[in-house]
Amino acid sequence: MKFTKFIKFEEKDTWYPFLFLLQIAIAALAVAVYYYFTGENSISPWQTVPELQQVSMPAGQFNLLLENFDLRVKGFVLTERFDVNLPQLNLTAAYFALSFISISLVYYLSVISRFRQIAFFAAILPFMLFLTTFNFDVLGIFQEQKQYILISVMTLLGGVTFLFHAFFTRISFGIRIIVFTFLWGGLLLFLFKASPYSPAQTTLHLTNYSAEGCILAAVFFIFWVSFENIHGLLWFNTQAKQPEKRFGLWQFMLISSLYLISLLLTYLQNTRIFSFDLQLINVFLILIVSSLIGLWGLRQRQQHYNKFFSYEGGAVFLYLVFAILTFTTIGYAFATANDPLIRAASDTIVYTHLAFGAIFFAYIFINFGPLLSQKLRVYRVVYDPKTIPFYMVYVMGGVLLLALLLRTNYSLPRKAMAGYYNYLGDYYKATHDTLLAERFYNEGSVYDNNNVKSAFALAGIYHDKNYRQAEINMLNDALVFYPSAKVYAHLANKYTDRQYFFNQRSVLKNSLTQFPKSGHLLNNQALLYATTAIIDSAEYFFQKAQNYLPQKEIAQSNRLAFYLTSGLGQQALQLAQNQEKNSYLPLQSNLLLLQCFTGKKFVNNTFILPEGHKLTPENFAGFYHAAMLGQSGSDQATLGKINQYLKEANNYPYHFDLAVLKAHVQARRGYTLAARTTLENLAGTNEEYSAYLLDLIGLQLMEKKLYAAAAEHFAKAQAKDWPDAGVHLLYALALQHNKQVDALLLADQLTASESPGIARLANRVKYLIQAHTNQILAQPNDSVKVQYLQLNQDTAAISPQEYMAVASTVRNPDLKKIAQKELTRFLVLSANYDAATQVLQGLLPQLNEQDALLSEVNQLQAQILLKTNNLPQLETALPRMYLAGHDQKVKHYYNAVLAEKQNKIQEAKKRYNVAVQVLPYHEPTVLAAANFYSAQKDNNRAYDILLNSITYNPYSARVYQAYILKSIEIGYSGFAESALEELAKLLPAEAFANFRKQYEQKLAQRQAALQNWR
Repeated sequence: MKFTKFIKFEEKDTWYPFLFLLQIAIAALAVAVYYYFTGENSISPWQTVPELQQVSMPAGQFNLLLENFDLRVKGFVLTERFDVNLPQLNLTAAYFALSFISISLVYYLSVISRFRQIAFFAAILPFMLFLTTFNFDVLGIFQEQKQYILISVMTLLGGVTFLFHAFFTRISFGIRIIVFTFLWGGLLLFLFKASPYSPAQTTLHLTNYSAEGCILAAVFFIFWVSFENIHGLLWFNTQAKQPEKRFGLWQFMLISSLYLISLLLTYLQNTRIFSFDLQLINVFLILIVSSLIGLWGLRQRQQHYNKFFSYEGGAVFLYLVFAILTFTTIGYAFATANDPLIRAASDTIVYTHLAFGAIFFAYIFINFGPLLSQKLRVYRVVYDPKTIPFYMVYVMGGVLLLALLLRTNYSLPRKAMAGYYNYLGDYYKATHDTLLAERFYNEGSVYDNNNVKSAFALAGIYHDKNYRQAEINMLNDALVFYPSAKVYAHLANKYTDRQYFFNQRSVLKNSLTQFPKSGHLLNNQALLYATTAIIDSAEYFFQKAQNYLPQKEIAQSNRLAFYLTSGLGQQALQLAQNQEKNSYLPLQSNLLLLQCFTGKKFVNNTFILPEGHKLTPENFAGFYHAAMLGQSGSDQATLGKINQYLKEANNYPYHFDLAVLKAHVQARRGYTLAARTTLENLAGTNEEYSAYLLDLIGLQLMEKKLYAAAAEHFAKAQAKDWPDAGVHLLYALALQHNKQVDALLLADQLTASESPGIARLANRVKYLIQAHTNQILAQPNDSVKVQYLQLNQDTAAISPQEYMAVASTVRNPDLKKIAQKELTRFLVLSANYDAATQVLQGLLPQLNEQDALLSEVNQLQAQILLKTNNLPQLETALPRMYLAGHDQKVKHYYNAVLAEKQNKIQEAKKRYNVAVQVLPYHEPTVLAAANFYSAQKDNNRAYDILLNSITYNPYSARVYQAYILKSIEIGYSGFAESALEELAKLLPAEAFANFRKQYEQKLAQRQAALQNWR
């Protein structure tokens, strides 16, 4: 039959309404197909659960006495475990469903109002029954749950339909549709306005309660089209115009038998009579095909229904209405992951198509077998039988269908009821009536034992109530008959605590038996083994996960995290090589962490700062590592972001690490005093990490050679039982000539340490302090000699001749360079600049690499040039010098002095301001800046510079002396007196007595000046 003939309508007023309804049917089918593929993921989507594992990460390193000291902060290895959201409500699908149901009811009333009398009353009765399923009065619009709304709606819609049927028969079909649209639309508007519930909750009420009527309508439609596929096969075999191109009886029997056998095998598999573990056919595709064929074959059966209604004025519209309700019912079941209702629909399709299809096949064979053998066009006369009447197809098909249902103990209606109760559970869950929701979900679980929808929804309720064991029990129940990868994953994630390791392993092992190619489960299994010493198993499952996961980058990120936590550095580097352009945030975070460890750059682009003020584990870890590396944009913008995050209460779990990060960025930005203050405040308010922070501050001070200040912090950290603080304190004391007795006492304690490394270091330091120069000269170990030189930089500890003698006996080429560098430093401290220059001239040609040694030597050269007032050469050499770390910062000091010497006052001010901000602990910088501003008559600025310096390093006697004198000069005698008390602790008695004379003289001058002014 040609399509043009199929769509040709004699009744013109039904043509456009038909086209519109056909489009709605296509839309309903399209929505159903969409939710067939996406419904489960929209209700319980896979989600990644990020987990941060802390590791110790280097944030800097320096060398003292040939020992490396690491400044370590937290790093965060980021892994992602797969889980599923507990069931959510699909409001969009509910709106679609209510829209399709409404259009179907409007058309249904419009169509039946044109029926003949018997057909009209036969059609109005199921409509009235359908209205009762909406349970309008349960909405609570009236206080008492009387059936006022239902009676009113029945009276109004039924009465208007009867008026059109009995009295206003000439009114066109289009006008009827408009009238019923206004009536139904007005009813919905009233319900939405008057309902005490929100529009979404009201929509769920109407949609989910009416599901009962929709299910019955869908069952009726599936019955209607159950034999149409056999009809289609008949048309396919006999439709050709030329007899030689048609197929005969045997071909028809073969292709029909294959179709029916596929249905039979599906029936046997669904009823678990046999298990093939194979999807033979897609039953919903079968329904779609039979629906299309049924619409085509509807015109051929006109002789069976013409006495009740016409094809154009009734049959085709009824067909489309029931098709829309069927597609809506099935689509909504998929959209809500209502698995018992999906299985009920699947079983209905299989049972009806098998029963009625087999009988219709027999009907064709008995009535038209000879005609088929003659290759005649039997499809034209298939509804005009001569032997067995067509109604026997329904009678015998019904009998066979009943037999199939008996074989399954009527499980099909129980599944449908379970699906309906699940809908009611969804509705009451949306209205926050947990008790009723739990009751209906339990009813659903009773009707279809442990179906996934009911079990998963109940697990969600128990999860919200924190009933952990009840939730686990429901998840286990859901896996008994209907294994689900998502249920397995969620159940396994209830056992993530270390104490439940074997429970988690058991669940994941069982899950992979059922779903061996689930990348999500393989990923979780790999992460489980990554927490053990079974490295090979973890590697195996990571590889399999990467093969099956659609999101390859998640598997790669987790794999890199595994390498980082397992010490597999080479594998981590190999994996990182090919990930430079991958923008996946967790992977970038782990690559940045690897970059912190190795110094190699794996992420070239600047890290994009997270939007908003609330941090997640993913963007926190990425931002943290990028900021540590200086790859988060400008430091000023980074500090602004950190301050925003610190103000957000939801970021409280990250506040400590953000504060440490802030101090790190402040120090890199040059806000040295602010960085120190940040850490000091954090140590004072966070007892848990106080010892660690004190030790970290001490290391930062020791790197700047502020040994006395460092020792104070190490002592506090040691008192709080920080494990490394004792060794750090030992070095800080040993490097102060006047504290070496204290260092020896501490070394005696540390030599008894259970740690071999600590005992070794303590013995070495103890030996170096006590050793005489002659003993060192006799030492064959060059490293001991170099350590001795570094330990005795104080010119009062050793004579220049002894120092030079030890340095000259170092033979190891690398250690000899260090010895010459230390000799240069000693000579500079002794003000022997000529000898220091000679040593440098021999040392510099040997340094070919840009490393810490070259930086220190260059800094010494700059110091010599400044001390000898060789400013032109300093100005020329300074830009070309390689300086790093602390030495790089000291360059600000030299540039400021050069500007001052060249009388570039404004430039000198700018450079000194930068220098004192970056180097508040550097005595030459602080004193030079104070003198410069004093010369510029800006005593207040000079005072502030000195005050900031003693705030940062209260152990500098020279800065204290300058501060005391400046305080007197500007009238802060009280401050000067207090500072004088502190100075007494720093200077030997004789030196302090000499300064006190200077202090009293300055004070007297100030008082005299005040007397003269008065």
